[in-house]
Amino acid sequence: MKITIEERGIVNILNLSGDLDKAASLQLEQIINRLIDKSRVCILLNFEELQFIDSQAIMQLLKINREVLASGGAIKLLRPGNVVKRFMNISRVFDLFERFETKVDAIRSFENYRHVVEGGKPKNPLAERTAKQRQAIFKLLDMLMDKGIISLEEFNREFNESSQLVLEMFKNQFQKV
Repeated sequence: MKITIEERGIVNILNLSGDLDKAASLQLEQIINRLIDKSRVCILLNFEELQFIDSQAIMQLLKINREVLASGGAIKLLRPGNVVKRFMNISRVFDLFERFETKVDAIRSFENYRHVVEGGKPKNPLAERTAKQRQAIFKLLDMLMDKGIISLEEFNREFNESSQLVLEMFKNQFQKV
């Protein structure tokens, strides 16, 4: 797995090539954690040259996504290929990520995050409060996992099912409007 980083304004583009397996996903997590530490939380994963993604990497990607969301940012996907789409659809996580076919559209989609990342701190009180709540939830989750009360797999399964329900509710509401 080869990962290169490209900065475009507030957006960090991580170009991935090769296979994204458990070992490579741990490397990806380390890179993203360093970006989070620098308040660089607008992350675009370029999957154009990604050949394969395994289930462990998908689980790790969900964990990484939660960390980025807790920091007030977002992970979005650029040009996922058919193999990646199929594996992410099987695990029912594909809809949790915004996807783009052009780099320009993907970068433009992060404009809504400018207020969150300028100066490294959230600028509006709602974003700041939300970030604090997310951090508290993830600390609680870590404690529950450390005590063996819930596993990451159980949490991800429940999270995915809940997310699917919420997405369906939103879809139904927007169709009525």
